[in-house]
Amino acid sequence: MPVMDGYQATKNIRSMIDSKANSLPIIGLTASAIVQIQREVSRVGINGFVSKPFQPEELYRAISNAVKSKA
Repeated sequence: MPVMDGYQATKNIRSMIDSKANSLPIIGLTASAIVQIQREVSRVGINGFVSKPFQPEELYRAISNAVKSKA
């Protein structure tokens, strides 16, 4: 992203006063699936991630899991 990366975007969303921003599921798309990335996405409040290239089913599963965990 030209202005900010996904980590900063997530931090900005999570810092909003609106409580809906904190319950909004956020899924990251990354080119890497290394353990450090997995830790970082959890630390900043990303609910799940999918490594590129991905199959639509993988993205659907990540979204479904994130929604279930927020319920």
